Amino acid sequence: MNFFRSALCLLLPVLLATIQSVQSNDEDNNDLTMEEAAALLELATAYNRDGTDYFCSLGNHRPHGLSCKAPYASWDSLTDKSYYSRHLPPADPQWVESLPPMEDVTEQLFRTKNGQRKEASRSTMMFATFAQYVVESIIATGFNPETGTPAYEKYEGTHQIDLMPLYGRTVEQTNALRLQDNTQGFKGRLKSQVLHEEEYSPFLYDKDGTVDPQFLPLVEEYTTQFPGGGATNRRCRALQFTDNSTFFAMGHMDGNLLPNIVALNTLFLREHNRIAGELETLYSDWDDERVFQTARNINIVLYIKLIVDEYIQHISFLPIYSLDVGPWMWNATWNKENWISAEFSVLYRFHAMVPSTLHFGGEQIPLMQSLGRNDLFVDGILNLRETFEDLSAQKAMSMEPFNTDTFLLPRETEALRMSRALGFRSYAEYAEYWGYEERPKTFEDISTDPQVVATLKELYPTVDDVEYYVGLIAQDHRTNGVFGGNLMAAVALDAFSQVYTNPLLSRNLWKEETFSGYGWKLIHEKQTLETLLQRNVPDAEGLAYIGMGNNAPLPNIAGGGSSKANEDPVVEATTLENAGTASSASTVAIHSLLGVILVALSVLA
Repeated sequence: MNFFRSALCLLLPVLLATIQSVQSNDEDNNDLTMEEAAALLELATAYNRDGTDYFCSLGNHRPHGLSCKAPYASWDSLTDKSYYSRHLPPADPQWVESLPPMEDVTEQLFRTKNGQRKEASRSTMMFATFAQYVVESIIATGFNPETGTPAYEKYEGTHQIDLMPLYGRTVEQTNALRLQDNTQGFKGRLKSQVLHEEEYSPFLYDKDGTVDPQFLPLVEEYTTQFPGGGATNRRCRALQFTDNSTFFAMGHMDGNLLPNIVALNTLFLREHNRIAGELETLYSDWDDERVFQTARNINIVLYIKLIVDEYIQHISFLPIYSLDVGPWMWNATWNKENWISAEFSVLYRFHAMVPSTLHFGGEQIPLMQSLGRNDLFVDGILNLRETFEDLSAQKAMSMEPFNTDTFLLPRETEALRMSRALGFRSYAEYAEYWGYEERPKTFEDISTDPQVVATLKELYPTVDDVEYYVGLIAQDHRTNGVFGGNLMAAVALDAFSQVYTNPLLSRNLWKEETFSGYGWKLIHEKQTLETLLQRNVPDAEGLAYIGMGNNAPLPNIAGGGSSKANEDPVVEATTLENAGTASSASTVAIHSLLGVILVALSVLA
């Protein structure tokens, strides 16, 4: 029976695309019956679960056979999580040595040609911003304190999706960010300040230019004295600025690099403190500690919902994926303890998507000049609402060759450097390992772009020599895809399998007691960046489109006319009673197909 259900699921993408096409041409007569909407809901649930299970089953399940601690299995390498895990064993060192100079690859494959950059077909800067925030949340490559250089094999994070940019990585950092006040009206809050009638994180530095002593735990690890003399901040780009008087105290200092990252972290700061206020009112006998920890639990799950319901859904293009916690994932063979892989750390570098000019507050600011610009918030030039509207209105750039801004080219080289330092195998071997698409046999199997193919041939002797990161970026995009199929599969594999294995989603914790009655209700409601923004800005009336994709209508399966761009077309069970009953000649095919699906689902039930 599961086979037939899976076969029915394959109809869903085609069905949704057809509905979208019909609705755009026949807005007055396009609603579905309650039974048809219910059929789509059941089918979408199955598709969501089967699709998630499929991507999580690519490659090998955790625990991986090796970590970056050693090229062979040992008890230490299987238990010491201060190292990245790895999907495949290291390549032959001689092959790695034979690869072309990294600078040549960067110059020939990533540098923009003739100053012309290509926009993404359907992604906004809100998507690129959220992607960078996810990176700051889970990617934490180590640092060698003796040399002051990266220790690519080492991992210094928590291996969890836990809002590290907001709460910090260690207990000491979290405590430094907390208000820790048991007074009624202040329980459970994170420290904050009010600027121009809006809430932001407090300043990291005192007026004399020194770090505020209460925030020393946030920066101490970045200012180590090295044997050669002097302190280095190379591991933290944000602390390299000579003028950091407007920098905010955050769980990850690099969150201060760009206004868009500051804005996203500020949104989660406000949401945490808002939730804490609700909890304090509802549960007046709770102390500061319980209010804080429960608010944190709720906020992390809201963040996870955004990752699945908006971020992954945008990557997949189809409005199908949503966070769905239950026995289906608790009992899955891939549901194992989190351990971030080195391959995931490298592939998550969407540098090409960052425009050369960012649009903030009616100004067009060159990328380099936008770094460390917290003064835009401090001086009242920007507020949170305007920033999110700007990010949702500006297109991101396309994630492809010849499309990286000059300023970010060193970051592309760094991705190659880490890949080679850890001995990543070829792109072809990883493609075969994932099993999502066939292993490329020719350069043309990677790209149909003559310029890309010619460049790859110039750099690499054979298609089997194309290295991991290069192949991921060079691969042709899928139709309507944000990037190539293998990059999508690799992102989905590690993202899904890191999301659904979060401790807060586990069988023993997924209950009201963990989140409170208020929190349990909140995390089961539909959540988007827009809904979070609406409840955390002074005036949300007339809010412009907020989202990661272009403002295009999605299929309306809940009835009531064409849907807004940010509405989930997979109708919630509680709204089925509102589904319309109209039908028209233009939708006969859809209704007929749904009729067949209804019968099939009843048989499979």
